Amino acid sequence: MNRLIVAYGAHGNSRGMVNQTGGTISVKDENGAVYFGSMEYGGTGVYNLSGGKLTAPSVKYGHTNTTAAFNISGTGEAVISGAVAVPTRLAGGTLTAGSITDTLTHSNGVFAPGGVGTYGTTAVTGTYISETGNLALGKPASQVNNYQNGVLYHAGDAVDGNMNTFSHTDPASGTNQWWQVMFSEHGNQSFDFVKVFNRGDDGWRLTEQGSGFHFELYSGTLEDPGEMIERSERFDSTSWSQGKELALNFEKEGNILRLVRDFPENFPLSGDNLTLNLSEVQILSNAAEIQMDLKSDASEFDKILIDGGSMDVSYAFLDLTIDDLVNVAPGTEWELFSTVNNGTLTGDFLAVSLNGMELTEGWEFADGILAFNGTRNQVPEPGTMVLLALGLGGLFLVRRKR
Repeated sequence: MNRLIVAYGAHGNSRGMVNQTGGTISVKDENGAVYFGSMEYGGTGVYNLSGGKLTAPSVKYGHTNTTAAFNISGTGEAVISGAVAVPTRLAGGTLTAGSITDTLTHSNGVFAPGGVGTYGTTAVTGTYISETGNLALGKPASQVNNYQNGVLYHAGDAVDGNMNTFSHTDPASGTNQWWQVMFSEHGNQSFDFVKVFNRGDDGWRLTEQGSGFHFELYSGTLEDPGEMIERSERFDSTSWSQGKELALNFEKEGNILRLVRDFPENFPLSGDNLTLNLSEVQILSNAAEIQMDLKSDASEFDKILIDGGSMDVSYAFLDLTIDDLVNVAPGTEWELFSTVNNGTLTGDFLAVSLNGMELTEGWEFADGILAFNGTRNQVPEPGTMVLLALGLGGLFLVRRKR
């Protein structure tokens, strides 16, 4: 196609939404774009890319009277050769862009200048903001059973981002009431804290009559979570309130978090009070990743040029990949971030990894520049790197646990 218009903008009441969950959409005309609005009467347009791939020369306003939102999540992949010129939220998936001229809010997923495995430059004339993201949003969930035979109030209602929907178990399981979400496909994901929103603001059912709840961590699948890895303290009306941040501080990592309701000995063992109702559960983590590819001789590498814009990377990880790590010569430098025209780079990355490991002696990343000032014997050989990946050199592994 030559162009795609979201929210035409006729008569001031235009509303448009594109939900892409798979497949490929390509705007092939070099002068084309994904446009938000087309006429001067305004409108509201939303593009939700949660799966599949979108390629386009640019994403921009067709008319400035339009309200625009470009949302990337899940496994969605956006490859924009030119400017991303509307407010964009990267909460999963991958974004590659020639330039960011509006606001990019990055809470999860990968921002990859040039694309993963290729080299390119992204110019930031607008604003890049990294922030804590919700790992549970839209992820698979299950519960001990479903109220009304699963027709209503299923487990996924607690991770759909909508506070007006809620999960609901059946009282038939008695005091065995639990809900769980698989927030990662792999069993090695850490997180910072959890927010629990009950169906009622006052803890209705969740903490009433002396009851409470705790969390359990697993590593497996929803159907077979495996053995419990860790268990949290018990929360009740004195330690929990609607949306309060609950720091679990688990020492180990997993991919399934289970919320289990606890009942006191004198709790009535019948009726709807023996149910679990959750309007939302948020598992919050620093999961924004900037991924950059580099050639060992620094002849080509990904770069971010902050041209009059701003970047705050306080909640982001920087993952670097060099094609031939063993043959990097001492004194080699890669200028990965640079500023011109009063552009600013603020904040420190949560971690910087090189080919899957933390920077070792001889390597340094400062002021946007990666430098190797060691000797060749300080570059891990491939066999050594495999041992490190297996955990035999754990001090060198990137540990994202805070």
